[in-house]
Amino acid sequence: MTRLRLAVIGAGHLGRIHTSLANTLDEFDVVGVVDPSNIARQRATEELGIETFASRDKLLGGFVDAAVVATPTALHHEIGLELLQNGVHVLMEKPLCRTALEADELVAAADRNGVILQVGHIEQFNPAFEAIRPFVDGPKYIESVRTSGYTFRSMDIGVVLDLMIHDLDIILSLVRSPVTEVHALGISLMGQHEDMAQARLSFQNGCVANLSASRTSFHTERTMQLYGEQAFATIDFAVPSARCVRPSSHIRERKVNVAELPVKHRQYLKEHLFDELLPIEDLQIDPCNALLEELTDFAASILEHRAPRVTGRQGRQAIAVAERILQQIEAHRWNGDESGPVGPFAQATRPVLSSPAWDKSREDDVTVHRRAG
Repeated sequence: MTRLRLAVIGAGHLGRIHTSLANTLDEFDVVGVVDPSNIARQRATEELGIETFASRDKLLGGFVDAAVVATPTALHHEIGLELLQNGVHVLMEKPLCRTALEADELVAAADRNGVILQVGHIEQFNPAFEAIRPFVDGPKYIESVRTSGYTFRSMDIGVVLDLMIHDLDIILSLVRSPVTEVHALGISLMGQHEDMAQARLSFQNGCVANLSASRTSFHTERTMQLYGEQAFATIDFAVPSARCVRPSSHIRERKVNVAELPVKHRQYLKEHLFDELLPIEDLQIDPCNALLEELTDFAASILEHRAPRVTGRQGRQAIAVAERILQQIEAHRWNGDESGPVGPFAQATRPVLSSPAWDKSREDDVTVHRRAG
């Protein structure tokens, strides 16, 4: 069996997990971990017993066949482009990159060089999602909630690209229709990016999706509710678990009019509603390690010369919608008027000219310019 020489770029928390799991797969020969940090490299060596490098230069020129990129998002475009242009297959951790333009360049580089570009949208491999997918093809309404505490990871991006991007990818893969309208708002609490966000997407085919995400929450939640023509489904990605409600033919054909039912029949339905008219089914979930499944798919896509489950184009699609959400967050007027606070930092759209502090700085500037003249 041909073994793929694999390098992992990034020796942080996620990079070490990728390395450890890839080491268990026969398809990969993990040849090294790359990280500029001496501390990160030392930790990787101690925990994993893997050779480490301070620079990715050695990875080029045929040293590796494939690479997992688990670095800060700001570096994805630069690193990905270099690897793809040198004929290296890439599994890029989500998000693919920061902008749709950067994503376009990565997708084009992969196509031009005939290599795989896979994106690490791990929820596509979640067994709860796999169990529910056959029942909710073409959903018409979706609610997603993804919250966590502040982890001090992914601080170079906000919650839209950090957490909400997971649900965007899932929703876009299910709806398969262009987004026609986006409404969103978000607020920054901890740094230079939004930490809480809410978005409402309208699709050309009539579907509507509401997404909520927070990385400053007092509880963790990763859930999604999907309403389709034939079923309602709810997913808990964290447990994982999935529940499905498939209305009986009487409900689907609008043959039940509760207002005309005798009292005794109403009582019966109250007790048996979810047995007969809206039967609930807890779906069988086969536990698995989703990240291991993702790495297995990456190897198989290379060896079998096929597309991975999450392609670069799919990752680009999620980025493009995320960009539209971020644009709406930047433009959101918190008081509904032009002079009030706007955007994730709730800043005024224009300076308050009557501010004493502003007047003093203005006087200082005038004095300096007079002296200079």
